[in-house]
Amino acid sequence: MKINVCGCALIDNLFTRIDLSAPEVRCFLSKKDGDGGIAPGKLVFAEDLEKFAAMPYDRIMERISGGRAADAVNLGGPAIVAAINAAQILNGTGAEFHYYGAGGNDAAGKKLREIAGKTPLLMDHYVTSAGSTPVTDVLSDPGANGGKGERSFVNRIGAAGFLTPEFLGESFFDADILWYAATALTPGIHDA
Repeated sequence: MKINVCGCALIDNLFTRIDLSAPEVRCFLSKKDGDGGIAPGKLVFAEDLEKFAAMPYDRIMERISGGRAADAVNLGGPAIVAAINAAQILNGTGAEFHYYGAGGNDAAGKKLREIAGKTPLLMDHYVTSAGSTPVTDVLSDPGANGGKGERSFVNRIGAAGFLTPEFLGESFFDADILWYAATALTPGIHDA
């Protein structure tokens, strides 16, 4: 059985000690839904946050993180993570999982390929394209929400913004199962 998968694949940069109530973070928090500011428990696109804050995203993250690097770097994205899990569960049964996507020729892309390469998911249709590899900065505040914790997400869509049905080609449709997941982060695929 052949399963072709397309959708969100990215690198998650996890910042584990962000205080959402600190002044250097609070100024970037959303004032109303959809204004482009950071919203606890929700995802915002970096481009929208830049407009909201009227500054480049790198400067925003430097202020939020205090200039420190992410505490952890993981493979993320509901499509690729679910596909890897299914490929691991069905490994040795004859099921083949092929991931279709794109990343940049950057450190995040190398990390994504390195992690996925250690799994039974076939990355033969994951290509290097223009732009950067999609990345989500995960801002985790363990003290928020009455000590229950909260996470906020800022996504840089990168190369996933270039994916279109034409990119998939006819080979994508030559499968027993076509699996689309989290296509909102691959807008050209999602819109089609």
